Amino acid sequence: MHLPSFTKILVASALLSLPLALQAQTPTPAAASPRPAASPEKTQRNPPFRGTITSADAAAQTFTIQGKVKTRVFKVTSETKLLKRAGGAATFADLKAGEYVTGSAKKLGEGQFEAESVKVGPKEPKPEATPTASASAAASPSPSASRRSTTRRNSKSAATPAASPSAAQ
Repeated sequence: MHLPSFTKILVASALLSLPLALQAQTPTPAAASPRPAASPEKTQRNPPFRGTITSADAAAQTFTIQGKVKTRVFKVTSETKLLKRAGGAATFADLKAGEYVTGSAKKLGEGQFEAESVKVGPKEPKPEATPTASASAAASPSPSASRRSTTRRNSKSAATPAASPSAAQ
């Protein structure tokens, strides 16, 4: 019978898999020692913002952006980089109600931020999509495509016995 050879194969496979099972249970040196925690400076990113200024307070050096859900107040400091979208440096006087701004800021508290960089000016217009060759081809079929469809129709009608004049006679 084949039972003894089957038993040998089963025992051999169990012995071969034993080292793998033991290795999976033994912690590796990398897993045993935890990685040092990343410094908070590297993991913390300043969130970006964009929107239209609803109010600006020159005395407090703050401007406000009304969001869909909540209002955010941004504090401008001597460290804040103010730029005009068209190019060049901006000043706090450029931060007026109705101006579109983008930038990054540190969160100070609920709804309070310290602006790190601010770009002032109208939104950059999105480039208009120009029709590509594939889009224009889809809009107007090529002459070869119309010939193919005509050929298909003709071949179907020729294949039907009722369509041919000799089949009618």
